[in-house]
Amino acid sequence: MTGYPSPEHLAPEDVPPLLDRLLVLLENLSSTGLPTKPLTPGPDVSIYRPFMNYECNAEHLEMTGTRGGALNMYLEHFFGFEARTKGDGILPIKESGPAVCALHSVLRDHHLEAPHDNVVKKWIIDILKASEKVYKEHDVPLPVPAFNAASLPSVVARPISDAQKTSPSLTPSSGLGKRPRSSSTSDKRVNETEEKPGPVKKSKSFTVMTTGINKVSSVGSR
Repeated sequence: MTGYPSPEHLAPEDVPPLLDRLLVLLENLSSTGLPTKPLTPGPDVSIYRPFMNYECNAEHLEMTGTRGGALNMYLEHFFGFEARTKGDGILPIKESGPAVCALHSVLRDHHLEAPHDNVVKKWIIDILKASEKVYKEHDVPLPVPAFNAASLPSVVARPISDAQKTSPSLTPSSGLGKRPRSSSTSDKRVNETEEKPGPVKKSKSFTVMTTGINKVSSVGSR
């Protein structure tokens, strides 16, 4: 039940796989022993029946300004305002069957209308956690693999995108951007001597070498 990214870290392309996962979890809730209530009106009708013909509340839409905001108000009323703050903060799911599965369609339609709506993403994650909690409480294996954030499309594509942005010509080993090594003063003097090897130059060079030898000899004698 843990490991789901926060809504703002979910790219739009990450949501469809989560919705597919949610549908499998909801469709198999009967394996946990949760009751399936009738859909026809009556004293034992499913409490999730309103999701089968959900329509955006005009008053909620006017108050929030978006269909995602209106859905948020509706779901908060449905599950209770304190459902996310009490205990472990995970919403309760009390039934299985087509009525609760209709919640998937409601969330999917709102995501398709507003792929970047973080409120809708948050509800998708909350219902995922709520569904997985039912399996855990009844000691029933999940009908889907354990969630792995590394499998999300945006995460899988990220290393490829970064690699494409990296140019070999900009790597430190390429030598680009390095300042060319300038010739030292001694190199220039050697070059000048080689280019203009006049008698005077040779005499000076010989004198310097002799002086150097004498200095070495005198040091050695000490």
